[in-house]
Amino acid sequence: MLIIGYVGIGQVDLNSYKYIIIPKTLGEFEKQNQYLTSTLLKHEFVQNGFTVVYEDALPEDLLLRTCLGLTAMLKDDSSMFRTKISIVLEDCQGRAVYSTLEGSSTEKEYPKAYKEAIQAAMESFTTFDYSYSEKDKVAEPITLNFKNDVKNLASDISASLDSSSKCNSFSC
Repeated sequence: MLIIGYVGIGQVDLNSYKYIIIPKTLGEFEKQNQYLTSTLLKHEFVQNGFTVVYEDALPEDLLLRTCLGLTAMLKDDSSMFRTKISIVLEDCQGRAVYSTLEGSSTEKEYPKAYKEAIQAAMESFTTFDYSYSEKDKVAEPITLNFKNDVKNLASDISASLDSSSKCNSFSC
């Protein structure tokens, strides 16, 4: 049985992020990819059109510009009888950018319960028409060179004095 609850954090443009980064160890799990949660998350995001990478296999452009990616985190609000999962996408500064609806399962076996809950939470992404579009590039810094801008002051001053001796403020 699946139950879906509360949705996200405001309006966000996921199209301005190139990657979804999946940690090998999610949430409060002690082991890497426990209950196949990391693998399942990667698969689900790929199915929804996202470019997904694991945190230990980042491409060069993401290494150079970490803010190109959002890190997927699991928020586990499970109780004794129900597995409840939300997927939170955090930006490079650790701020929550988007949170899914809560996916829920009453399955007793943990691998099946987490699979059902994650798949239910991922339903929030089916409404997105994701297509990465690079933010406006920041213009390259402009370097000004004043090397030849200073003229010979002595000749400029003498020329100025010659013209001022011939003219005053009332007549020339």
